[in-house]
Formats: sequence, structure tokens, C-alpha cells
Amino acid sequence: MKHLALVTLFCAVMLPLVAVADLSDDTLRFYLSRSDVVVQGTILNEPPGEIEEVGVPDYLCEFKVSEVLKGDPTLKGAAVRVRIVRFEMGKEDHHPLISKGAEAILFLKEQENSVPSLETADFWFGVQHPFPWLARSLKRLARETARDEARDELTGVLKKNVKALSAYLLEIDGMQSIGLRGDILKKVPDGARIWVKGELHSLLYDNSDNPTPAVPTQWHLYIDVKQCKTVSAPFQRPDESESRNK
Repeated sequence: MKHLALVTLFCAVMLPLVAVADLSDDTLRFYLSRSDVVVQGTILNEPPGEIEEVGVPDYLCEFKVSEVLKGDPTLKGAAVRVRIVRFEMGKEDHHPLISKGAEAILFLKEQENSVPSLETADFWFGVQHPFPWLARSLKRLARETARDEARDELTGVLKKNVKALSAYLLEIDGMQSIGLRGDILKKVPDGARIWVKGELHSLLYDNSDNPTPAVPTQWHLYIDVKQCKTVSAPFQRPDESESRNK
């Protein structure tokens, strides 16, 4: 009973935190989407503030990267030149982390035909305090986003109740069919036109039990579906479908 009470107490404390973390993840995902590179490290120089526009100083920094949270992993350990751009009308607006020896997390964008090429992605959130939990969350979300972007996508018509190694088939727009797997498809009606995104897998199987096999051994290709949306036309992505319906 004592162990059960402790488990119950733990769940009561942690579940609200998980819910709040999920909401905060959306904010961090937005920050990451605005940035090409996110790094943690130390400012090596006392950044001179150059003012080309009133209220918008540019700080040129030598930044020693201790951790890459998003972007090129070879930057770790390197000293890079960055430009920090902010809104500041007076000394009260100066960010305390923009100083020699300060540790910070920088959200940066690549700027073509600019020296230095790395510049803060936003005037407000470009410089953040290097809280360990914040750094871990940013690194986790950057990995999740990269993995999701690397997934394969297809469009076509869903077919259920088929005799195949996979539970479902997708009649691909402009091509033949491919197997689909995933619980997310259970509630999608048979014959629906869909867009799917997931992980492509291959399976080598023995087809010799078939009385008239075309090939004794065959490859079966299928997508383990992670995302599924209904669409209105062939080759259409969900964002395109939504924009046309507005």
C-alpha cells in the first residue's frame, strides 16, 4: 500500500508538469523553426555595439560553442563570429548576457552575403539564459523535428480488407500500391483519399506457398504511418488542401 501511495503521489505531481511541458514544447518548436542554428556557449569579447538604426544596436561577438542544440554538430568547440541584433532604446534595455564571459543560448540564422554570416534569429528571443532544462528540451525537440522531416510521404487512396502482408494498401497517385501499417489508419474510411507520412520499411518474404507465384521470393514495401490527413485531390499535401479551402 505504501508503494501504491507513493506512485499515486508521483503521478499526481508529474502529470500536470507533463501537460505544461507539452504546451511549452510548442513555443520552443516555434523558436527552433525560426533558427538555422542554436548553440550554447560563452561570449569571448566585450561586444562593441554598432548602431546603424536608432534603437537597433548590432553586437559583434566571438562566441565559443560548448554545445550545439540545433544545426552543424562540428561547431561544438569552435569559436564563431556572430551578430546579435536587439531592440534597445537605453541602458535599461541592454541584455545582461551580452558581455564578455557571459554564458548564453543563441538562436541564429544564416545570412547570405553578410559578415558574420550568423545573426540572431529574433530581436527579442535571440539570446536566452542557458538553463540546463531549456537546453535539453531544445536538443530533444530539434532531433524530433529532424526525424519527422526525414520521413517519407505519399498520397493516394486507402484500401482496407486486402489480402496482403500489411493491413492496408495505398493506391499511390500516379503509381502502383504500397503497404501501410499503423493504428492511426483504423478510423480512416476505406476509399478515402489521404496523405501519409511515416517510415519506409522493406520485408523479404517467401512467396512459394502461392500456387502460381510470379516470383518465389519477393520484397514487400510498406510505410509505418505516423501522420495521416485526408486531402481532396491527388498529390496534395494537407497544408495545400487547407489553404485552398480558406
